[in-house]
Amino acid sequence: MRADQFQKMLDMTADALINSLPKHMPGGLYREFYSWGFSRENPVRDAWLQTTGLTQLVKLTVNLYEGLAPESDMARLVEYCIPVNIYQVYEIVSDNLALGLAHRAPEDKTFAERRSLILEFNRAMDTRLQNFTTSGDKLFNPAKSMMEDISSATQSLSPHKHMVLMRTYLNIRRPPSTKELEYAIRPLLVANIEACADMVTSTQKYQLGKMIQHGLINRYRGVTGLLSNRDLELSERLDLSTNAILVAPIVANFISGLCEEVNPVENFQKVVQNNTLSEALYLVALLIRLLNDLGTGLIMQAAEDRANFFDGLRRREASDETIVSIVREAVQTHGSLLTRIDKDVRHGEFNLAFYDLYDKPSIEDALNTFEQRIRYFAQLYRESRARLMTLLESMSLTLKDERAGAIIHRCLVFHEQLYAHSFEEAEGEYAV
Repeated sequence: MRADQFQKMLDMTADALINSLPKHMPGGLYREFYSWGFSRENPVRDAWLQTTGLTQLVKLTVNLYEGLAPESDMARLVEYCIPVNIYQVYEIVSDNLALGLAHRAPEDKTFAERRSLILEFNRAMDTRLQNFTTSGDKLFNPAKSMMEDISSATQSLSPHKHMVLMRTYLNIRRPPSTKELEYAIRPLLVANIEACADMVTSTQKYQLGKMIQHGLINRYRGVTGLLSNRDLELSERLDLSTNAILVAPIVANFISGLCEEVNPVENFQKVVQNNTLSEALYLVALLIRLLNDLGTGLIMQAAEDRANFFDGLRRREASDETIVSIVREAVQTHGSLLTRIDKDVRHGEFNLAFYDLYDKPSIEDALNTFEQRIRYFAQLYRESRARLMTLLESMSLTLKDERAGAIIHRCLVFHEQLYAHSFEEAEGEYAV
């Protein structure tokens, strides 16, 4: 797709987000600021669209669909995906709230409040997705006092970028108060709930509507499970983490847009009824979960290279070292190979390979456990990817149509490429 066509799709989605604000977000200064941020009035708009994830989300949408339908249908497909992409922009905010909850930093003053808030948010979202008559604003009222001291700007992966936009807005508009801009967790989370409910409502008439709804409910229950149970078996942690990553319902939405709405596939119900599609969606979610936590380089590293890499980590070991300092030092020489581990360690996020290694008294034990998990997950990735390819081939034969399988495969390849880059580069920032 040409750059001007992509920009048109991006502008269409940003405009729709602005237009949806009165429906999703409570009124006030922050809603005015958010509307301005996505508008063409914002002189740093491109940076804001990248920071909020909208650019990557539209890029993913185009990548998944391009060539699978006539070019004349692309605008209609992107329009179909507007509700899910708006929802995912807000979902970044609730993800950011969980930063630091996997391992509490000594200087973290809002750990307990954020943990309680995420659990309350998950409860409210779960209820909203099953009861479409009670608003997110009302459901979320009990959590109001938990949000007063949490900055939506600093509680993110890119606090500097958020503050730059706020300062730009303040210099132009000069509102009487600034606190409402920085401490804006409540309007963002209410919008998150309402946008999610809107997206689910928009898909209920489709065969995949219930699959999307249940996948989203499982996402919030998965996050709650990870927060509430520290002593999970690795298989249980892997299953909860796979549900928590949102891939299955989001990819189901993309498939529904093409195969049910814009260019319907004959006998599509066959792969729904025989559970081939649901298994394929779970597998691609598992694979992207592993990529998200380990990174493409580490998960696909050859066995000999992996052994040499861990031998190098062991040679770094000294009496005053910790597993965290060893990994952080190794990032300087191994670049994107450790970028996903580095991100989660730096920001205290849950990571399948690293979640319980921070406080191990023996660095040798920590490194051995780390290596064993990488080896296990790398093998699981190879086996699961092969199984997924077999399922996608079976789906294509059943449907006599390759497009549903192509969307799933393209989503996986998109994330394999994405997570090969540093999370601090534009090419390695947010996706599903």
